[in-house]
Amino acid sequence: MVSKVADHWVEASQQHKMPVDEQIFFDIKDDYRSTYPACIAFKAAQFQSETAATDYLRRLRSGAAAESRAIHRLEVQIEIAGEAGLNVDRFVRDISEGNAEKAFREDLLACRKRAVRGFPTYLLRGPESEAMLRSFTRYEQFEYWFKELVTEPLSRRTPVESATQIVDFVTRYGKVAPVEIAVVYGISFEAAQARLKSMAQAGVLLESKAGNGHLYSLPVDALSCDAETGNCSTSPVTR
Repeated sequence: MVSKVADHWVEASQQHKMPVDEQIFFDIKDDYRSTYPACIAFKAAQFQSETAATDYLRRLRSGAAAESRAIHRLEVQIEIAGEAGLNVDRFVRDISEGNAEKAFREDLLACRKRAVRGFPTYLLRGPESEAMLRSFTRYEQFEYWFKELVTEPLSRRTPVESATQIVDFVTRYGKVAPVEIAVVYGISFEAAQARLKSMAQAGVLLESKAGNGHLYSLPVDALSCDAETGNCSTSPVTR
């Protein structure tokens, strides 16, 4: 069973092109029971701020999928909370006292009411209607539904790809994969890979092996972020 799930992850990554490390399934097979603990940890982060929780969720996902981190374990959840700049004492308290689990159970109830049985499932709300997207969904599908749900016309704005723009993106989101740069800046996956590798070779970014791919981040001393406001600062980079 473990081998089949691991194989599915690798196969799926060929479609979505995000890096995955299937070794995690073999590392946690003896103590993994549920995704609930990681979900509860996210709710604990959400008590502090939506911005901090979004960052924490991204770190959880990246940790589990690409960095072989056992996010069902409390000690790993706490470690990631510290990396995300959360108030760790409050984070632990909200988990241990049951506040986070209570909020998670409310989310589960909302899912059951909407007959959500598979994940990921996305609920998109517009001023007058809503849409539910299930399973792996490409950006183009989101874009279609955004336009369908709003009452005023939307126009797509694609930022111009440059080293400065990419550094800004990495500053906002931490570790990023080539496919994310490709989608955001409207370039090919291969062009995004080449651009990121070039920036890593120049010392502007750090390249780290992540399963069957790579993730790119800023040098440790170049980034300072506030978990509450989401504001980050870094040294200027020229094209």
